Amino acid sequence: MPGFLSRLFLKSPHTLALENAPQAILCSNEQQVVTFFNQAAEQLWGYSKASVIGQPLRKLFAQAHLNAADSNQGAPVEVQVSKADGKMFWVELVISRV
Repeated sequence: MPGFLSRLFLKSPHTLALENAPQAILCSNEQQVVTFFNQAAEQLWGYSKASVIGQPLRKLFAQAHLNAADSNQGAPVEVQVSKADGKMFWVELVISRV
């Protein structure tokens, strides 16, 4: 089976939906290490999935922003972040525990 099709059949429909969502979506574990980074996040930040997964969230967000979003759990917090090329931009950060 070609690589694309084998990857497609090995992933759940939920994972495929998240990977192809138009919004940047990332997930982390309790240690604040990135465990998921979708295609829209790659385009927004300019980092490849491979270079972000396994890295601390601090690679993408300042710790103060993570703390503010965590205390506002579920409500968006506007924060300024840096792209891979150093350009700054604004995002809405929402932390939801699952």
